[in-house]
Order: sequence, then structure tokens, then C-alpha cells
Amino acid sequence: MKKQRVVVKIGSSSLADSHGGISTEQLSDHVAALARLKE
Repeated sequence: MKKQRVVVKIGSSSLADSHGGISTEQLSDHVAALARLKE
């Protein structure tokens, strides 16, 4: 089977914490959701 590529665009406000940095918790949530879609 041919490999497929999925491109996901996530806005910075979906990943930012209250200080404007990257929220690892939010990032982990998005990664987990994408992993579930792959199953």
C-alpha cells in the first residue's frame, strides 16, 4: 500500500499557554487525537 501524508494546520492559539509559550499539554492532546485517527 502506498504511503499517505496528512497535513494538519493548528493555529497558534490552540497551542499557546497563558504566557504565550507552547503548552506541552495542549500539544500532547493534539498528538494523541491524531494518533487515534491513525488506528
